[in-house]
Amino acid sequence: MDPGEALAILSAGAAAGGINAVVGCGSLITFPTLLAFGFPPAIANVSNNVGMVPGNVSGGLLGARYGRRLPPAVLRLFVVAVGVICAAKLIFF
Repeated sequence: MDPGEALAILSAGAAAGGINAVVGCGSLITFPTLLAFGFPPAIANVSNNVGMVPGNVSGGLLGARYGRRLPPAVLRLFVVAVGVICAAKLIFF
C-alpha cells in the first residue's frame, strides 16, 4: 500500500467517524473504500467493524451520561424499540 492509498483510507475513516457521531452509517463510506482498494470482502468487513468500536463505545458513554436527563417514558420507549428490532431480526433472519 502506498502513502496515497493509506491517506485515502485514513480520510474515509475520519469522515465515517464524523458521520457516525452525528447520525451513524459511517460504514457506508469505509466498507466500499476498503473494497475499492482491493481488500477481500471478509477482511474489509472485519476491519470496518473493529474500526467502529471506539466510536460506538464513546457514543454509548456520552449517551448514557445525557440519557439520565430524558423523561422515563422516553427511555422505556427506547428499550421497547430495541426489543422490537431484535425480535424482528430473530424472526425474519
